[in-house]
Amino acid sequence: MSIEALPQGVLSTILSFLEKPKDVADCALVSKQFYDASSSDIVWKAMAQSIYGDELANETLNKYDGNWKAMVVDDNRLGACPTLFNIKTSAWKHNGIATHLNNSSHYYCTIPCIKWDRKNRIVRVYIDARGEMDLRAPVRSGIRLRSDDGCSQKDTSGQRFVSELKEETTGHYKGFICYLESDIDPSFHDVSNNTKGKCTFCYANLMQRSWADYEPVELFSFQPNTSMKDVFSNKNGKITYTSYKSPFTDETEEEKRWRFLKPSVRNRKRPSAWWV
Repeated sequence: MSIEALPQGVLSTILSFLEKPKDVADCALVSKQFYDASSSDIVWKAMAQSIYGDELANETLNKYDGNWKAMVVDDNRLGACPTLFNIKTSAWKHNGIATHLNNSSHYYCTIPCIKWDRKNRIVRVYIDARGEMDLRAPVRSGIRLRSDDGCSQKDTSGQRFVSELKEETTGHYKGFICYLESDIDPSFHDVSNNTKGKCTFCYANLMQRSWADYEPVELFSFQPNTSMKDVFSNKNGKITYTSYKSPFTDETEEEKRWRFLKPSVRNRKRPSAWWV
């Protein structure tokens, strides 16, 4: 019995185990039976839920008028946001040094996540920064692409800062900084053609040199010919997709405090109570 003689629903179920849209497209060229089976919602729903997760895929289906195939072909740009969750800390250089400005030695700019807004070609760097009473605004926070030979390939400051504080507080900024995708994407610059390097961030300072108040921190490294999808891929090569929802939404008081513990403490096993 030929596989093409199977009922279309059974054939569609078999094709639903494929992981890439190209694989489905290739199967559609085999015969009319395969073409009809590959067009089934069974195939594209399974693929969408595999790529974006059941909850996110179901939540964003309405953005594509209930069309699973349209969602996958568009890579769910309207609802699925590639996200890096490896928290980073840009520390104030004077932490631990007694000054008339420094009543607390725990001044940090923490970065809980980075989200790639593909629809608007913007990268959102989420920050929670606390510092001196005259803490500078975050919009000039610098992003730098630097090759491993020490050459700076691109320096840029934020386009705008969107605050998520309900009330403005002196010495505290919380929200996200918008950077143009082209300023962060290594493939836009010659550095990606023949070398490797890293992207660094420094709070409220573009040049990231000795006069910066906060220490530069590495956001990600890149290899030759690195694309944005490579940047947002984790160790197993898959991208973590989330909604465009802010990481600061619905956070608990314990989570807020945990972000500003000393990095050496925060890197230990997370306690059940923030004051431990």
